[in-house]
Amino acid sequence: MDRTVKTEILSPAGSVQALYAGIRAGADAVYIGGDKFGARAYADNPEEALLLEAIDYVHLHEKKIYLTVNTLLKNQEVEHQLYDYLRKYYEYGLDAVIVQDFGVFRFIRENFPKLDIHASTQMMITGPEGAALLKEMGATRIVTAREISLKEIEEIHSNVDIEIESFIHGAMCYSYSGQCLFSSILGGRSGNRGKCAGPCRQPYAVYENGRQRNDEDSRYVLSLRDMNTLAVLPRIIHAGVYSLKIEGRMKSPEYAAGTVELYRKYVDLYHSFSSYEEAERQFAVRKEDMEKLAGLYSRSGSGTGYYTGHNSKTMVSVRKPAYHTDCEQYVSELAEKYCNIREQYECNVKVELFCGTPGKIKLTDRYGNSALATGDIVSPAKNRPISTEEIRKQISKTGNTSFRFTDVEILADEGIFLPIGQLNELRRNGIETFRQKLLRKYRRTLEKEQKNGQKESKTFSFQTGERVEINCQIVNEEQLSAVINNQKVTEVTISCEFFQPEELSVYIDTLLKAEKKTIVAMPFVFREKARQYFDSVLPVLKEKPIKFMVRNVDEIGYLRKNGIYEFYTDYSVYAFNYTAVEMLTELGAGRITLPYELNYKELRNYPVPNAELIIYGRIPLMISANCLNQTTGSCDGKEKTLILRDRLDKDFPVVNVCNYCYNIIYNNLPLSLLGVSQKVKQLNMQTVRLSFTTENGQETGEILEQYCSVFCDDKERMEEKPYTRGHFNRGVE
Repeated sequence: MDRTVKTEILSPAGSVQALYAGIRAGADAVYIGGDKFGARAYADNPEEALLLEAIDYVHLHEKKIYLTVNTLLKNQEVEHQLYDYLRKYYEYGLDAVIVQDFGVFRFIRENFPKLDIHASTQMMITGPEGAALLKEMGATRIVTAREISLKEIEEIHSNVDIEIESFIHGAMCYSYSGQCLFSSILGGRSGNRGKCAGPCRQPYAVYENGRQRNDEDSRYVLSLRDMNTLAVLPRIIHAGVYSLKIEGRMKSPEYAAGTVELYRKYVDLYHSFSSYEEAERQFAVRKEDMEKLAGLYSRSGSGTGYYTGHNSKTMVSVRKPAYHTDCEQYVSELAEKYCNIREQYECNVKVELFCGTPGKIKLTDRYGNSALATGDIVSPAKNRPISTEEIRKQISKTGNTSFRFTDVEILADEGIFLPIGQLNELRRNGIETFRQKLLRKYRRTLEKEQKNGQKESKTFSFQTGERVEINCQIVNEEQLSAVINNQKVTEVTISCEFFQPEELSVYIDTLLKAEKKTIVAMPFVFREKARQYFDSVLPVLKEKPIKFMVRNVDEIGYLRKNGIYEFYTDYSVYAFNYTAVEMLTELGAGRITLPYELNYKELRNYPVPNAELIIYGRIPLMISANCLNQTTGSCDGKEKTLILRDRLDKDFPVVNVCNYCYNIIYNNLPLSLLGVSQKVKQLNMQTVRLSFTTENGQETGEILEQYCSVFCDDKERMEEKPYTRGHFNRGVE
C-alpha cells in the first residue's frame, strides 16, 4: 500500500458515548447503527436527534461517520421506511452507509447519489471479482470477509482500485458473515436482521459413526477466539488495507477508547518508518501494551485470525469461553481520559459592544476559520453599567455546547448596559453561526423527492393444470441415479463442490443426453481453490447448453469477467425485496431462488415470475472456513459427515467440503413443504427445488416420488418422517 496514504482507524460505536470515546482516543472514523436496519439490534443505538448531534460532533473534529444499514430489508421497509430514515442523516452530511442488501444498495444509489456506499462484510467478498463488480455497481469501499488471507487482500488491492476495509480486532463469527442461518432457523432470531442469538458460543458434542470425538471439557467447537492483530499491523497495512476496523458495537465506551488508543499508537509508529522493510525490521509491540489490549476484553485468549493461517484448531476456544476484563486500573484511566469528559471545540472570541450599534461577536479557531454574528442594539446604562469582566464571564459560559472559548477579548464603551439575556443570546448566535459555517461543507440538500416509492403489490394465483418445473439438486452419484430416470424431473442441479472436474463434465453429458435441463451450482465460497477449479473446467462448460447458479457476489463477477452474463442465483444471494430482484436482474439473474427467511404471506406479495422456491432439503445453517474435522482431530483431506449434537440432543450433519476447504453445517431436520402444497401452488412458482444433501439413493427416490405425486399429479400427501417448515409459516422479525 502507498505509505503516503494515511491508514484509517475505524472505531465501533454501540452508543453515542462509545462514539465520543473513540473519537477522543484517536479514531479517524466511527461506525454506528441508528434505531433501524443495523446488524446489532441490541446495541444502545441512538435515535435520530442524538445521531444527528453525533454526526456534527464527528465532523467538527474533522473525522468521519458511517451508518450501518447492513441488514436484509423487506419490501415494505425499503418502500416505506428507508427513505425517511436516511434523509435527515444524508442532509446532515453522513459520510457513508455500510450495506449488505442488494435492494438497499440500489435504493441508496438512486435516491442519495452523493452518499458513499461501503459493501458490508455480510456480502462475503473474498476476491477481486466481487470487489470489481461492487465498484462497477457504485461501491466506494468493500469490507472484506474475515476469513481471507493477506495474500488474498493483496490480490484485491493490486487488481481493483477500491478502498479496502478489514476487521483487525475483536470477536469473530464461526460462519462466513451473511452465510449463517443457525440462529434464525433454530430460534427465529435472524443474524441477517441484526438479532443473532449466538449459537456458535454454545457447547456441542461431535460424533463420527457413533463415536464421540470430543470430551466434556472441549465442547465449544464453534466458538472462535477473538482477533488481535497488533503485532502484524505492518503486514496488514502493506497488503492494502486502508481502513482498520475494530469489532465491538456491543462493548463499552472504555473498550472502544482503549483499542483505538493502542492501535493509534502502533499505526502511527508504522507510518514513522521510512519504508515497509524498515517497519518489518523495527516494528515491535511493547509487552505491557499487549497485556492492556488483551485485558480490555477477553474470550479465552486471542490470535491473529485468518490473516496468518487458512484455519486452525488453535483458533477455536474449545473450552467454555471465559469473558472477562482484567485491567481495572487501565479501564479507569480510559474512563477519566476519554469517557467521563465532554471534549469541546476550542476557539477564540472577540466581542464588540459600542453604544447605539448592534453587539458583535466573532469566533475564530486555530485553523483560521471564523464567523461573525450580531445581537441587539447596545444601550447606555440608566443605573449601574456592566463591567468588562461581567461581560467576559457571561460570554464564556458555553456550558454543554460543543464549543469552549480559550481567549475572550472584549471591546466595549464605558457606561453601557446589556441584560444577561441579551449577552446569552449574542453568545448563542455566535456559536450557532460558527457551528453552521464549520459544518456547511458537510450539508446536502436533496433536489428531488423519493423516486423509488411504493410499488403496486402484485399477487399471482396458481393456474389449474399448469405444470410446475421440478428441479432436483444432487451432491453424489447415488442421488444422480435416483433422479435421472424420473420423467417428472425436468431439471437437475449439480452441486459442483462435491465432484471432481472430470466427473462434473461426465455427469453433465449424462444429464443432457437424458434431456434434463442442467444447472451447475457453484460453491458457497469462491476462493483460490474454486477459481482454479473453474479456470480448468469453464472453457469446456461454456460450450455446453447449461446454466450456472451463483451463491455469492464473487461468482457473479467471475462469470461476467469470463463473458457469461446470464445466470441463476441461489438463496444465499439474498433477494429479500423486489428492489434487490431488480438489481440482480440487471446484473444478469435469469432466475432467483427465494430466501429461506421469507414467509408465505411475504412471498405472496413478491412479484417475481422467474422465481424458484426450495420445498425440500436440509437447510445449510453455517458455511465456515474452520473445519470441525480438524478441530476434533486432524485434517486428512477426506470428505466425511460428522454429527454436531446440541444440548437438546438435536443432531446436525456437518460435511467438510475438501475440494474448496469449507464446512457446511446442515439443519437437524429437512425442510418440507409437502403438507402445505396448496399454499406453495398459490405462489405460482416457475420452479420448485428438492435439495438433496445427506440422503442415499433409495431415500432420494422415495422422497422424489412423494413430491412428484403432489406437485405433478396433484395428489394430497403428508410427510411420513420428521421435518420442519422452516420460516414458511413464521418468518423473521
